[in-house]
This record gives sequence, C-alpha cells and structure tokens, in this order.
Amino acid sequence: MRSTSLQRQVALVGYGTHTLCKGLDLDDWYRHAIFFGARLLFRSHDTVLLADDFTMWLTMLARSGARRLSLHRVEEFSDSAQAAPPAADEVSYVVAVHYPDRHQLWMIGGERAAWHDHPALAKVPGQGAPAFPAAACYGGAIDSYWCGAERAGSLAVPDTDWHALTAAIAADLDIAIPSNRNPAAPIVIHVANEPAWAVMPLFPSGTASHQAHRLLAALYRLQDQFANDTHPKNDANLYWSTDEAGAATLRQWGERLDRWVVDVELRCANECRGPAARGSAAFNNAA
Repeated sequence: MRSTSLQRQVALVGYGTHTLCKGLDLDDWYRHAIFFGARLLFRSHDTVLLADDFTMWLTMLARSGARRLSLHRVEEFSDSAQAAPPAADEVSYVVAVHYPDRHQLWMIGGERAAWHDHPALAKVPGQGAPAFPAAACYGGAIDSYWCGAERAGSLAVPDTDWHALTAAIAADLDIAIPSNRNPAAPIVIHVANEPAWAVMPLFPSGTASHQAHRLLAALYRLQDQFANDTHPKNDANLYWSTDEAGAATLRQWGERLDRWVVDVELRCANECRGPAARGSAAFNNAA
C-alpha cells in the first residue's frame, strides 16, 4: 500500500522546488501536517549530520544556488549502488538537487544501527534474535537523506502530459479515470490531531497541477477499494469467488496499480509548471 515516507518526499520536493524558484516562501508551507511526527535528517556521505531540519537544508540549498529539486527511483541511476552511503539501509528513492552547472543526488533510506551486527547481540541458534524492549516503535519516523554524489551537467526531468498519462493508466487497468467520484479540490493527506492551519495539499496546487491532483486522488481511491474488496475479513472477498488463475490475475492487477501510484507520486513531486497557491488560507480553501 501507500508509503507515508514517500508522501513526505513528494511534499518536500514539490514545495521545495517552488520555494527554490521563488514562487513560495518556506513560511507558506513548512508547517504542513504531512511532516508531523517525523524528523528529516540530512547527512554527508560519511554520516556527518549537516542539517536536522528540512528548512535548514532548503535554506542552504537556496544560498548555494540550487534551482529546483526532483524525485526519482534509485534504479534510474546506474551507479547508485556505489553512490549509496555505507550506513544507509534500503535506499529506494533519490532527490536530485539541480544547480546551473551540476546536480547532487541525495539518497533516501533508513539508518542501520551498527550494534545490530555486534557479537553481543548475535542471534542464538534455534532461539532467533535476542529479546529486549524496542522503544523505537513508539518514537516518530525518521527520514534520512544522504548526499551520495555530485555530478557535472544537468539532469533532464521531462514534463508530464497528464491527460496522456491518465489515458495510459486507464487503458492498462481497464478502468475509467477520472470518475465523477473524484473531488475537484487538491488531494490532502490527513494526519491525526492536525490543526486547521496545517491542512494543505500533498503537493503544490495550481492550474498546471489540477489534473495531477485528480489522477492521484483517483488512484488512491482505487487502492482503497481494492484493499477493501480483497481483505480477508470481507465476506465478499474477491479471492473467495475465483479460482487460482483468477486470483493470480487479481494480484497482478493490484501490483500494476501500486506501481502506477508510485510513478504518479514521483511525477506529482516533479510538477513545477505554473505558480502555486500561497499561504495557508489559500491551501485550506482549496482543500
């Protein structure tokens, strides 16, 4: 299903680009509810903590001449394995920072504690891992960004033809997109106990991104419906009314849907045409 970490990346890259382009001020969006309960840490390749807040990171990028950000799958970069920091764990996505003459690749992944491999915590044969209380599950999420590489030249980020992409997804999944059930307002991800001033679109809203918001909302709705229709506790579970071949077809359809969702989320993060709405009041009214 959906990744809240990836959604934070979408918001950071989308709003961050509009800030670097002078379209939005940090004060317009840094209180976004999507970042509640999470810490964003930015480290050098050798694990030095450069910034412990995304506002500091963006400010330093702006003052060093950065022009925009973009979000990518790690597979897009052939030498990503060499660029990934040794302390990073399960790197899946990369934020590219674009400068006039170069670009940086910031790897996104978890941090692996070295003591997991310490002999004193070694697994006991037949007993599994040693047992001790794990307090981390009660703490907030941590997104670690590692400066993995800096390269000369520009990195192309093609604009998305949202109408053509919508048609391609509809054809692949054999569905109608968008449907009349999709709201015209920008997509908003709600978090627990959020105040009204923190409710903002997942990524910047504006004329250029209108179709992007509608498409992502449609795909999220499809994911939710598919999860409900295939839930083991659902008396009308689709898997119960089909044979093995039908179940395989259902799984493949769900996997394609999940891949499309990630692809669209990345494209939404990279949509930077046109101005974005300014100020929390504008966001709230749009939402």
